[in-house]
Amino acid sequence: MIITVQMLGSTQFDSYFDDAVFVGDSITKTFGNYVQSLRLRDEGLLGKAQFMGTISMSATAASWNRVYGDINFRYQGRDVSLTDGLTAMGANKAFIMLGVNDIGGRRWENVEQSFAQLIDTIHEECPQVEVVLFGVLPVSRSYCLEHKLDIAKWNSFNPILEGICRNHGAEFVSFADQVMTPEGYLDKALSDGQFHLNTAGEDLWIQFMRRYAAKKLYPDAVFEDS
Repeated sequence: MIITVQMLGSTQFDSYFDDAVFVGDSITKTFGNYVQSLRLRDEGLLGKAQFMGTISMSATAASWNRVYGDINFRYQGRDVSLTDGLTAMGANKAFIMLGVNDIGGRRWENVEQSFAQLIDTIHEECPQVEVVLFGVLPVSRSYCLEHKLDIAKWNSFNPILEGICRNHGAEFVSFADQVMTPEGYLDKALSDGQFHLNTAGEDLWIQFMRRYAAKKLYPDAVFEDS
């Protein structure tokens, strides 16, 4: 089968996400709002995927898997733990993008443990759920200057995260390299100039997910633009 650009620009493969929940922080929350707005004219966009994004959520907080303090996942107007939310939403796939609120201000050893615990907890509490972790996106040059961060070090976390996924039975996927400049910063043309994607960046995310779905549904397919 040949997967054409036109096919990837349609909802042909989007039903793959009917049982998926996208989990994350404000990046995921913004993405979810964008997808919902597009569904007003394109009902099948990313199938029936649901979104559980919370401003300032971290892998550390998510790994606790409980309602705690002011930063919690929410479902139908109430605070829920990570696995309670996945269960309530009927998830069989969890696409998780976390880390921006972790790796800039916490010891990486602790962050690594949080990601490992997060994966293990989902496997234990929701064994039917396939766990897919996104690579952490880069941040802008101005964000690095403001927070005294080294972008090369920041981007070096993803190979570590990929190893955690491999060791704990999760899948690692990443489009970080598609949204970064040659210097490794988040591309201004695809972002808000800090660490959130703009609509152009979110459109890229949608296309990335459609390619992902097509590969899962048709492993031997050839992509026209490859």
